[in-house]
Amino acid sequence: MLRLFIKQNTRIRAFAIFVICLTCPAILSAGPADSENTVEAIGTATLHKKNVPAAREQAISDSLVASVEIVTGKIVPLDARVRNFKTLNKVLYTHTDTFVQGYKVLAELKSGNLYRVLVQTSVRADKIRDELERLGVITGLKSIPRILFLIAEQNIGDLSPRYSWTQNAGNTPLASESAMAEILRQKGLLIIDSGALVQQEADMPAITIPVDDQTALMLGLKFQADVVVVGSARVIQSSNTMGVYARAFKGVVTARALGTLSGARAAKTTRAMTSAGLDAAAAGRQALTTAGALAGQDLTAQIISFWKRAQSSSGLEIVVGGTRNLADFVTFRRTISGIEGVASILIKEIKPDEAIISIDFDGNAQMLAEAMMLETFDSFGINIYDISDNHIMLELVSE
Repeated sequence: MLRLFIKQNTRIRAFAIFVICLTCPAILSAGPADSENTVEAIGTATLHKKNVPAAREQAISDSLVASVEIVTGKIVPLDARVRNFKTLNKVLYTHTDTFVQGYKVLAELKSGNLYRVLVQTSVRADKIRDELERLGVITGLKSIPRILFLIAEQNIGDLSPRYSWTQNAGNTPLASESAMAEILRQKGLLIIDSGALVQQEADMPAITIPVDDQTALMLGLKFQADVVVVGSARVIQSSNTMGVYARAFKGVVTARALGTLSGARAAKTTRAMTSAGLDAAAAGRQALTTAGALAGQDLTAQIISFWKRAQSSSGLEIVVGGTRNLADFVTFRRTISGIEGVASILIKEIKPDEAIISIDFDGNAQMLAEAMMLETFDSFGINIYDISDNHIMLELVSE
């Protein structure tokens, strides 16, 4: 009687696990976020010639791949995993032993010609994150910078440069800017929609081409960008021909990136690519697109490096009032960035008439306040009304 009960109980438990395998998704959810390194996953393998040990081993291997994917999914968004699936498969999913700290088989069963296991796995999320950052799949940034593009582009047939911040861009997106922005977007950086600039075109300052740094920084502050990418793109007809009609066209993209608050050069690049075709405008767009993508790769790596350095600076915090006049605020920022001992400036928050900035300064708040008092500002003065150990509060006062 006891033997019968045990046999029946075993069958019931096996059937329950089998039902779970049929009704639940192939990958079970992990626990809460604070235990993201421990996950449960189901692995499945096909039985060949009734070789249960081999099928069991393959099912466990399948569950480990699923476990690594669960943890990777908590680090990398779905769209990024789709774009980088080939890389993830090569680096992560075929080398699970590198990222799995240990595992435990919770349940297993044979179902027809299939063998399934339910495995609890301890996954090294830190190693996955480090590897993905090394490969450039993720940025490893604590916060994501907002990027504003100010590119002037002139293709074959364009009478004058087109730029996305005015209506003259027309319905066709700028090939070089779109390509650069897409590369940065794929790496997780935030791109400010150029439509926002067009909507406020009436309130925009007069912009000369090429865009100077002062104007670029003012626009960056206006649209709350952390980095402004300024540059030009043009197409040059090559002397090379093929047959009667096919001609070659060279697209040249030159761009530089500025930290909005510090005005520091975050990145620079010049890329060129040649395309040939019967349609001059189409060949020019293709050349600009390819050159823009290459420039985007250069900018991405440099901007991420710049932003990491800026984030690593804890520094002193300054609350600046009276920033409604952006020109005064830009002047103030550029002046204090030139003070001896100031290594970097990072924007933390911008409000309509106030900004909070962090300054990496070789000294304390009192020393920085004294240094600022010695500076001369043409159209305004500064009123420093509070100083603490690592905090300064001041206001820009128009003269």
